[in-house]
Amino acid sequence: MEKVALIIGNGFDLDLGLKTAYSHFATTGVPEWEKWLSAELYKPKSIYHETIMDNSLGLYLKLAREKENWFDVEELIYNYVNENRSPSDSLIGLVSNQYDNFKISFQEYLTRVAREDNVSKQSLAWNLFRKSVKTKYYSVISFNYTDCYALCQCGHPHNKSFYPVHGTQNGKIVLGCRDYLDKKVNNKFQFMYKPEHVILQKDIIVQRMKEATEVIIFGHSLNKMDFCYFADYFDSKDDVANEKHLTIICKDVESENVIRRNIESSIGHSATLDNADVIHTALFYANNLQELRVHNELIKRINIG
Repeated sequence: MEKVALIIGNGFDLDLGLKTAYSHFATTGVPEWEKWLSAELYKPKSIYHETIMDNSLGLYLKLAREKENWFDVEELIYNYVNENRSPSDSLIGLVSNQYDNFKISFQEYLTRVAREDNVSKQSLAWNLFRKSVKTKYYSVISFNYTDCYALCQCGHPHNKSFYPVHGTQNGKIVLGCRDYLDKKVNNKFQFMYKPEHVILQKDIIVQRMKEATEVIIFGHSLNKMDFCYFADYFDSKDDVANEKHLTIICKDVESENVIRRNIESSIGHSATLDNADVIHTALFYANNLQELRVHNELIKRINIG
């Protein structure tokens, strides 16, 4: 029986059929987004000076969403903090409220859309998750806020096997930027940095990945905001040996290339991926024989078929 470490990112939710990306939330017509914009950008005009409103986090996120289809809130928060080095006390107070209310609104959105009845039971994510948690030795490391166990109807997780890195939608969520990119570029906005205890989870995550004989990364782009959790694993070329397997599951070849670029930009190489298997879900659903073969071999290796 293999030891399985399943790491899931937003692509896992998307494969389930859930619209849980920040870009889904920040869309015209979405009531939680519209409510947040109305409360944070329009009503405060009578309270805050126009100059302060023009420099607010709320307007920054709104304009970024209008400009790009891809909407990575954590990276935008980092950019905002980096660009506003000398905020006034009034601006800090305004941003703090906007930031807290954004998290509340996003959680309300997730509660509405991340429901079991919206999940595709024919999806690769559904079937792989349900089979993975039936193995004797497994760890689920989730970077999503959604409850993957409830969504896949797998009961309650064991505390020692489930690691919700950034919290869950029904509790306190962690949303923000890393403080070690530039050693806290702006202490005045420190409430938008991820707490140290969250960052320290990287030791547990890498330990679980190195202990596992089967590491599966499903729907995580290994972006720069989260790569610290994986750096020690990917920087060690010897960890993916003949008796160990790494499988990356992503949407398509472009998604795979993004992952490779993210790794290379962080540690200077992507050698660990040279021996990895890759499943592209778009091709898998198109019944591509190569993708089906890789999937079937994965299932066979972890003895869950």
